[in-house]
Amino acid sequence: MKDLLGQLSGLWGPPGREEAVAKALADLVRPHVDEVRTDALGNVLAVRRAGSAPARRLLLLAGMDGPGGVVLDGTAEGYLRFAPVGGLSLVAARGQRVRFADGTAGVVGGEPVEDPKDLKVQNSWIDIGARDRDDALARVAPGSFFALDQPLTAIGDWVAGPNLAGRAGCAVLVALAGRLARNPGHRNEVHLAFTVQGTVAPRGARTAAFQVQPDLAVVVTAAPDEPGAGRARVGQGPVLRLREAGWVLRAPARRELEEAARTAGVRWQPEVAEKGASDAPGAEAAAGGVPVAVAGYPVRYRGTPAEVVAPADLEALVDWLAALATGTAGAAASAAASA
Repeated sequence: MKDLLGQLSGLWGPPGREEAVAKALADLVRPHVDEVRTDALGNVLAVRRAGSAPARRLLLLAGMDGPGGVVLDGTAEGYLRFAPVGGLSLVAARGQRVRFADGTAGVVGGEPVEDPKDLKVQNSWIDIGARDRDDALARVAPGSFFALDQPLTAIGDWVAGPNLAGRAGCAVLVALAGRLARNPGHRNEVHLAFTVQGTVAPRGARTAAFQVQPDLAVVVTAAPDEPGAGRARVGQGPVLRLREAGWVLRAPARRELEEAARTAGVRWQPEVAEKGASDAPGAEAAAGGVPVAVAGYPVRYRGTPAEVVAPADLEALVDWLAALATGTAGAAASAAASA
């Protein structure tokens, strides 16, 4: 799992610019699936056919993009003004390296502030070592996107690096595909969707769910390890989200996920998300109201160059989803009408 995270964490792929990530994921998953393609929006869609018939369609979704920003203009001093994209933390990004698509490097800087609450885009900039505005904009044009540029680092048994809030979920799906390839008798037709623009809006997940029309969908995403109600803790196992803004976990999906966890011997953490939202509501609506669950992994310091995850949490999540794909649990789809 650490090797997968190392391959994926540093790939350049801010929202709407996920092509390099998509290619890497397609190459990683292709040996383990029956079909892989990229749709018109940029989602990578892979499918592994069931080992027996008839089969339900199980859709698993994970986001490819990571936090970054877009250049707006230059200053007389040669700095680049920018707008954050995809949940970039201005506080954590100050003084950190960023990289543009053509490899141009920069550092997030800005005016000194005493209180982090005073740190805003108006007093922040990207320093690319330009002499003046003309020099800066000759190197990096307005509309250019940048992403965080930090290596993956081991911290004890955990890892820290950029983009892990989304890419860890992608690593889980790649590992799951390998697991299913080694155990071809699974009962479900398993669709893997590596989606675009998830940090901006759930349009990638909606598009994927509409195309697949699954019987059950699971959004694989980050659960914030932050103070507050429903807090998930890194290193204490994967997470089942019970509620978030505008969405609740329905009983059929909960029963099936709980049964799969028992089958796999996985202990999971319950979560009530007080802030933010996942792709679950969009996927649920686009797929005609089928049961949808959010199974995640705890992450610290989201939106920063050093998001922290525990590989053991991710490996347990692979076990959980493998049990869902291969097991006999199938109550969710048949019970949906009575929920």
